[in-house]
Amino acid sequence: MARVTRKNSKESEPIIHGSQKARETVWKSIARIQEKWGFNAATMARLLHTRPPTFHSWKEREEVPLSKLPLTPDMEVVVATIAIYRSLSAMFSNPQDQVAWLNAKHPAFEAAPIDFATKSSANLFQIRSYLEYVRGRGA
Repeated sequence: MARVTRKNSKESEPIIHGSQKARETVWKSIARIQEKWGFNAATMARLLHTRPPTFHSWKEREEVPLSKLPLTPDMEVVVATIAIYRSLSAMFSNPQDQVAWLNAKHPAFEAAPIDFATKSSANLFQIRSYLEYVRGRGA
């Protein structure tokens, strides 16, 4: 069973993948992204490649239904979205600058990254890879 240890946590108990704590923690990350970027629920649902009613149910329950490993394709999208947020947060401390990057046409995607990402999961993964590469984590 995979374990994830939280950074800067006062609690030393690890978060176990698929646990209630993990589902709640992932939701908190998604809610933080929505708040910081100022996206409405419809935009978040498009970014996460899920239907708006599904996103609303996550919000109502304050958890994302993580399964045990391996992750389902829809949960891979959630993880990629969080990774994109983390990369942009490392690159730009101001959330407004992060949103500006997402909304400006980018030559690597021939579109604004937000528009490119919402077209397909593969595009979202491409943005994640691009940002990891730019930050020196890629090939």
